[in-house]
Amino acid sequence: EHMENREKMQTRFNELLIKEWENTAGQIAFCTFHQSFSYEDFVEGIKPYSTDDKKVYYDIEDGVFKSICRHAEATKNAQSIASQNLVSISENEFNRAVFYKISLGDTSKAEGTDVYNYSINNNVITIGFGEGIDLTGKNEEQVNEAIDSHFHGPYAAQALNYFKNYLQVGNYVVVSNGNHYIRALGKVIGEYKFSPDAEIGWDHFREVEWIFKNVEIPVNEFYRKNLSQQTIYKLKKEYIIPEFFVKADQVAPSPVERKNFVIIIDEINRGNVSSIFGELITLIEPTKRAGRPEALEVLLPYSKKRFTVPDNVYIIGTM
Repeated sequence: EHMENREKMQTRFNELLIKEWENTAGQIAFCTFHQSFSYEDFVEGIKPYSTDDKKVYYDIEDGVFKSICRHAEATKNAQSIASQNLVSISENEFNRAVFYKISLGDTSKAEGTDVYNYSINNNVITIGFGEGIDLTGKNEEQVNEAIDSHFHGPYAAQALNYFKNYLQVGNYVVVSNGNHYIRALGKVIGEYKFSPDAEIGWDHFREVEWIFKNVEIPVNEFYRKNLSQQTIYKLKKEYIIPEFFVKADQVAPSPVERKNFVIIIDEINRGNVSSIFGELITLIEPTKRAGRPEALEVLLPYSKKRFTVPDNVYIIGTM
């Protein structure tokens, strides 16, 4: 539209450029190769971090290419959900609806995976505070009395009250996957249940009806802020994007225009391309992309997670 107007093209480029990965709406990532640029910077690597008391620990950090691939795939998922009308409520129902965020286990630990899988397979949500304490029939004050803050921390009673007393049948819950993505959406259909014999070792449950599950989508598709690390809390209605939930009455799902993403690698000739890309040299071929007949995936060396390259990511090398 503005091929001859560099100023307008530059303005549009700046609008689409991803300046930070936290809750970004951008579609263009930019990096520069150099002699020290590595696979760990591009895909994933183990990086040092420090705590407030100056203690050093190490964690796996996604590189720029893995980050844009994850964001592109999650956006495709959101568009697929929209095109199939999986999330579709009336405007009146949306105006009455209440939304909560919940974490079903720590996403970085095997135990957290077990909690999430159990919840999905059994159509429940659960919370890990207050082990062994039956809260059946207890109001907010009684829950506070039952939970000994000396052993469970000051947040435990508040979280359990959110889960048992504030969360109501008919409310919606989004299941977080970190602070920038969600992986399930459900509607609460059951009251609080205490089940001390559950195989995951957690006691408190609510029955839910999953609207979608095991599908990662970006938080910014439905919420105008990042999620916090609190286990459970009520989402602010003013930040919820109505268009994600409210769909006009229609006979068939409406088509959704595909959203593409670009990574620009400046000075691509200055880096060791085979070392930086590693096994991705094969995965970036058009016929090997996710969803294609010859699609390939690899097991990443640090996270041990399977990885494939979406077909809506484009790579531009400049030199």
